[in-house]
Amino acid sequence: MAVPSFNSIGGVKMYAIMIVAGVIAAYFLASYEAKKKGFARDTITDVFLLALPIGLIGARIYFVLFHFDLYANDFLSVFKIWEGGLAIYGGVIAGAAAIYFYARHKKLSFFALCDILVSGVILAQAFGRWGNYFNIEAYGLTITDAAFQFFPLAVYVPSLAEWHMATFFYESAWNVLGFILLFFVIRKKGKTGDSMLWYFLWYGAGRMVIEGFRLDSLYLFSTGIRVSQLLSLLLVIAMLVILVYKRASIKKALSAVIFAALSLAVSSLCLFWQSSMVLSLGADSIRACLIPSSVLAGALLLTGFIIYFYPRSEAVK
Repeated sequence: MAVPSFNSIGGVKMYAIMIVAGVIAAYFLASYEAKKKGFARDTITDVFLLALPIGLIGARIYFVLFHFDLYANDFLSVFKIWEGGLAIYGGVIAGAAAIYFYARHKKLSFFALCDILVSGVILAQAFGRWGNYFNIEAYGLTITDAAFQFFPLAVYVPSLAEWHMATFFYESAWNVLGFILLFFVIRKKGKTGDSMLWYFLWYGAGRMVIEGFRLDSLYLFSTGIRVSQLLSLLLVIAMLVILVYKRASIKKALSAVIFAALSLAVSSLCLFWQSSMVLSLGADSIRACLIPSSVLAGALLLTGFIIYFYPRSEAVK
């Protein structure tokens, strides 16, 4: 399946259409949840009017800072967001900061507010990844074996006359699964803050694997470590520590610290191993990217599920 030759409808970029579709879906989901949770009618509208533009600015700033060489000689192109170049993590960080200050100003629970929003956010991300499809970007390593040159495993890039891993689709599918988990499981079972926690845990674990396939990653100086993988790793570990802490007595809180230290050590070794293999074997070595990060992400997610669904300690019930 080749990337379509069109990237707009009636002069409107498909990239923008997919982002707007995601925002609309997120808004209605959040409004539905807010009504059930007893929040004021205008709360979600206020949050979107504040967090959405700030999130977009944050997403763009994050991308530009780490790809400054693309804009150094054409500063005005910084504002052409319809051409792509929005970093999800930058948007999440900026948007979360805006929501935090809004919650403080309105004397609302930041965690409860985030719980209402995250199901829609991850669904919006699933929509947004299709914008990458129409912009012919965010694809992965080259696939040279004809047996695997089909969508959704691969996507044909006309400008390169090559088949590449359809990483935009992988992440979109992963986010849809995350939406199902958050909306149909955690939302009903979880306590305040659990949905937000599982959003970062689920998305971070998936991004840690998928980022290893992409050709447009930002690297941390000359280490060969991908910035988004590292950030995903830190988020996943932080969420697991919180899970451990929430389900242990105060006296056992030290277990969370020990768990974090061990996880960070093992995870760092996995990522360095992955990076060294990719650098030495070349971009076509899909196995070099897949094994360390997928095993690591799977182990961390499994740990999270075991901790989360294991009966809570009597000390904190």
